Amino acid sequence: MKPIIGVTPQYNMENRQVKVESVYFQSIRDAGGVPILLPLHNDSKELGDLLSRLDGVLFTGGPDVNPSYFDEEAIPECGAIVPERDELEINLVRMCMERKLPILGICRGIQVLNIALGGDIYQDLGAQFQKNQELRIAHSQKSERATKTHKVKIEYGTLLSRILNKEEIWVNSFHHQSVRKIADGVTVAATSSDGLTEAITMEDYPFFLGVQWHPEEMYETDKNAQKLFNEFIIAASVKNQI
Repeated sequence: MKPIIGVTPQYNMENRQVKVESVYFQSIRDAGGVPILLPLHNDSKELGDLLSRLDGVLFTGGPDVNPSYFDEEAIPECGAIVPERDELEINLVRMCMERKLPILGICRGIQVLNIALGGDIYQDLGAQFQKNQELRIAHSQKSERATKTHKVKIEYGTLLSRILNKEEIWVNSFHHQSVRKIADGVTVAATSSDGLTEAITMEDYPFFLGVQWHPEEMYETDKNAQKLFNEFIIAASVKNQI
């Protein structure tokens, strides 16, 4: 049987619409998995029952995470938050890890993974990271979504290094928040040339990877993006057979 992958939902607060971009689903399907959209509510028993039927979870991109989760007040540059989604995903990370489910986090997803495990993020890169830097990178690019606009250096020996077998790759970039303090037990797997964390992993976990870029947007044409999803689905297939 193909592995079943839970995909965290995006939420439009204005019309109360739960949705997800189709590129997430298509990337999972093309890699050999079956995607399903998770519900936007935080009933632990129901989530537990659902997770028992899943083989992996993808944490998708989206809005800003409430800084109260790492004991900070929101600065003016912090964007709109969705409390329901924050509560769901922070809880979901911990529940997935209790079950050793393969985890892939993308953009907001990498930030949620780090926060759930005790780390934190920059609420706004312009205000807190890039303000006095001579070297500045467009982490929120204006180019088309599949366009690769900056490089990331991959840390040798990490899960990401083993998947891609490269020291450096080009990526796309659409974020104004990013991982800051790394959670205990988490390893930095890639950085940008201005020193920002671009990927994290947990080496003693079956499959735990968060990336700040959007491989789902590049999946059709980029072999590195394809490898990330393929290895995620392979890990989920192993879980499926246990």
